[in-house]
Amino acid sequence: MSIFPKKQFIILKSEDLFSHPQKTMNKVFQFLELPAYSSEKYLQYNSGNYSQPSAEIYQELVEYFQPYNQKLAEYIGINFHEIRKHSAFSYQLYYLSDKKKEFRKQ
Repeated sequence: MSIFPKKQFIILKSEDLFSHPQKTMNKVFQFLELPAYSSEKYLQYNSGNYSQPSAEIYQELVEYFQPYNQKLAEYIGINFHEIRKHSAFSYQLYYLSDKKKEFRKQ
């Protein structure tokens, strides 16, 4: 990340936002140096039920993205494997159709 320094990023888990929205938003406001704002209601957009990929596809995706995830984890200092092992951390796999086609070709 040679263009933007690490201090300009805030990394949040979606699980924290869903389970503790006000606490998570307070972190965002503090990071952005904005005054705290409280809302009685936080709406979830684009929520829904999504089918899970087969174990084979999931494993292929894990292996394909492993070097990129490792590099990101080293840069931001978060161990994604530990998060997944010790919490209700779940993966939702979203990717652009072009990426899907590119991945399938390999």
